[in-house]
Amino acid sequence: PFDSVQEAIDAAATGDAILVLPGTYREHISFQGKDVTVSALDRCGGDAVSRTILAGVDANSVVVFAKGESAAAVLAGFTILGGRGQCGGGICCQGADPIIANCLIVGNRADLGAGVYCQESRATLVNCTIADNYNWEDGGGLYCCLSDVTVINSIVSGNQPEQIVVDPSAILHVIYSAVRGGWP
Repeated sequence: PFDSVQEAIDAAATGDAILVLPGTYREHISFQGKDVTVSALDRCGGDAVSRTILAGVDANSVVVFAKGESAAAVLAGFTILGGRGQCGGGICCQGADPIIANCLIVGNRADLGAGVYCQESRATLVNCTIADNYNWEDGGGLYCCLSDVTVINSIVSGNQPEQIVVDPSAILHVIYSAVRGGWP
């Protein structure tokens, strides 16, 4: 057992799976270039997402993928809230291609991409809800630049001032998802 999620990631090797018990973890985590799976585990058969929370504690992104992580880096089953990053209050993906699944990304703030920020990334978001995030510049829910991002079976709603902003240098695939205000 570790005292924090970050300690478990630091001790992990590529290919490891880290199972996180329900609770509120007040910390910021970085995958540190490791292709590991970090997922919530609810042994009581309940709703792990609502019971396993990564909560930001200061002016940083709650979760960071920024050291070349591949699609083998997986974050699954968490509520991610309270982030206050410059780029990506909830999740920041820079030069990384993670899979983010079954997450609720809510109540984050940032200059760009308050919920999720992707730069030079091929991130995939599956079964996620990105809601009630606020940014000061662009992309309250999701901001993409120099990226090829896929959003599948997800909800993007209630973000301010926009749900999604895609820079002309980026490609965004939205598949079987609900985006408030629509998406082509």
